[in-house]
Amino acid sequence: TVTDDRVAVTCPEVTTVGNLDNNLDGDEAVTCTGTYNLTQLDLNAGSVTNIATASASGNSSLAVSTTVTLEQTRALTLTKTADPLAYNSANQIITYNYVITNSGNVTLGPVQFTVNDNKIGVALNCGGDATILDPNGTVTCSATYTTTDADLTAGSVTNSASATDGTTTSNTVTATINRGTSSTPSNLQPGSTIQHQVVAGEWLWQIARCYGAD
Repeated sequence: TVTDDRVAVTCPEVTTVGNLDNNLDGDEAVTCTGTYNLTQLDLNAGSVTNIATASASGNSSLAVSTTVTLEQTRALTLTKTADPLAYNSANQIITYNYVITNSGNVTLGPVQFTVNDNKIGVALNCGGDATILDPNGTVTCSATYTTTDADLTAGSVTNSASATDGTTTSNTVTATINRGTSSTPSNLQPGSTIQHQVVAGEWLWQIARCYGAD
């Protein structure tokens, strides 16, 4: 028999080896097996060690230990969405929603996860300052951006963002929001009367184009 501190071990009968008698003779050997399922704690530790002892007829072997080194992967994946997907004036608010995912195989934290977005200007805290993310775990946050006169002239707003836990940095995601039409239905019939609230920075031709006017 083999006693292992982590697994249940199965040994074949000694009648299956060597001269096939009931004794484990000199120079004969049996190979025993056991299966261990790794845990998240093992991955977090980076290795797993077990200790085993063999015995037969009241005799015991010396204890032997084996350490298996586990490959750790620390990774973050960031996704970002915007609402609305188009703007048609200055001073319009665009809300960005961020989802940080632990895409590695080890637990991250406790730590403050943050997002850096070049249009927001300050680091965004996602979750608490002692957030723990297991593999495939997520934490979310959001921020708003107000369009400017320059955005109207440019015709689009592009920003890029990445997430970090202080040691691991995510991919960089880019979002482009285009200047679009007004939220007023686009199927207006000739002769229709509409009302538009003018905001600072709008040009007459921009307003006209929003509603499909010539």
